[in-house]
Amino acid sequence: MNKNSQSIRLRKQAFTLLELLIVIGILATLATVVILVLNPTEFLKQSRDAKRLSEIKVIDDAIRLYAFNSNTLYYGTSSVVYLSLPDSNSECSSYTADLPSLSGGWSYACKPESEYRKTDGTGWIPVNFNFTQAGPPLAILPVDPVNNSSYYYAYIPGSWSLTIKIESAKYLPIAQNDGGYDSVRFELGSDLALWNASGAGSTSTGSSWACGDALVDARDGKSYATVLIGSQCWLAQHINIGTLIAGVSNMSDNASIEKYCYSNTESNCTSDGGLYQWGEAMQYAASCNGTGAPPNDACAAPVQGICPSGWHIPSHYEYVTLERAVCTSGTCATDFPYDTSTISWQGTDEGTKLKVGGLSGFEGLLAGYRTIGGGFGNRGTFAHIWSSLESGANAWSRHLYLNYATVRWITDEKLSGFSVRCVKD
Repeated sequence: MNKNSQSIRLRKQAFTLLELLIVIGILATLATVVILVLNPTEFLKQSRDAKRLSEIKVIDDAIRLYAFNSNTLYYGTSSVVYLSLPDSNSECSSYTADLPSLSGGWSYACKPESEYRKTDGTGWIPVNFNFTQAGPPLAILPVDPVNNSSYYYAYIPGSWSLTIKIESAKYLPIAQNDGGYDSVRFELGSDLALWNASGAGSTSTGSSWACGDALVDARDGKSYATVLIGSQCWLAQHINIGTLIAGVSNMSDNASIEKYCYSNTESNCTSDGGLYQWGEAMQYAASCNGTGAPPNDACAAPVQGICPSGWHIPSHYEYVTLERAVCTSGTCATDFPYDTSTISWQGTDEGTKLKVGGLSGFEGLLAGYRTIGGGFGNRGTFAHIWSSLESGANAWSRHLYLNYATVRWITDEKLSGFSVRCVKD
């Protein structure tokens, strides 16, 4: 090979590498665009949470600097929760109907809009940051990106505690592991017990939680929407718990929860929930069903299975109760009987109501399934969801289909990988 040929070959190789790098860059940009298009709401929540976490750290640093450098320390009045909300009433009366109730002797404090961002001690944080010749460490006092009665910054003196409410699933584990007392608010400061002492603190499973609030699974920090349908409280998402196992024929009864992800891709579990064989979903508990209409539609001893604490795998009859709750046909009792002999497409438009975007809020995502042989199918066209009732070698499930308005009652092979919903105990 002469030198000219070798030079041409090297230039071609270099050009090919350059092309590859350009393609990789384009794909990365497209991936970001796809994420924004598919889930812009979650992206905005994450963006706001990132800003909150950054600003609360800046505020905490400024207070620590004040405590270190100032000769005249004043952190504020004890038993007062200072809020970043502007209000002409000093006790935040414009917001208190929507704010958490405080313990006896505690009160809220707000500043008018003309003053609430000042750093001289007259702003919403009653600390005078103008203590250095170089100027205050804060140009203005930060406020929450939303700054309403649901999302606000809070400051409590004695010495001090700062809190912000987290709204994205990505950052929620930070709130759960900050050493504070509130599982949905990030807490920072010298005394994290202050927020809880004020009575404003809450947890995902505490007395202040109500169906419709997000449920935080304490096992892995994932957050799930919930919805009240009739008398039942449901997760409004397929559950995603466990460790992905790819290329494994069957799940096993061991100390860990295992899951399949569509096409063996973890991101599909993140968006669609995991897929589980019936035994794994039940965590190898015995089959069960209710005995009839509520209050007898649940199992005598509901099976938690892979559900969070306080939640369980729905019985066949609990699904019947759900379907009757969204039924308005006038023939609901015959369309959805409490029996174990009916196998067919049931009802009129209940499937439409239970699918994503339906009026029920159940949000039955068409996540597809995993075949016994290890393949995957029906994503975007079918939802396959387990119940806690077996039928010989099969188990009862519910199907929702893209092109059908009804709901399918059917028994499926237990080794198939299906979605799982949870209902509150």
